[in-house]
Amino acid sequence: MVTIGFHTQIACQKLGIARATYYRWRVGDENFAKDADQAISEGSLLVNDLAESQLLSAIKDQNMTAIIFW
Repeated sequence: MVTIGFHTQIACQKLGIARATYYRWRVGDENFAKDADQAISEGSLLVNDLAESQLLSAIKDQNMTAIIFW
């Protein structure tokens, strides 16, 4: 669900469930909560990797803003 970087709200919409349902599942099912946390963590790492890759590409193109940001 969240593994590929979806925001919780978007994931819930794709699944056709309310956010309240998602949070109720988290509270009621410890395994679900752990799996969801892991998926969110993996999604965050993916987004960070993508952002870093784009920043490095901009640096290679001698983009001064990217160089300063780095």
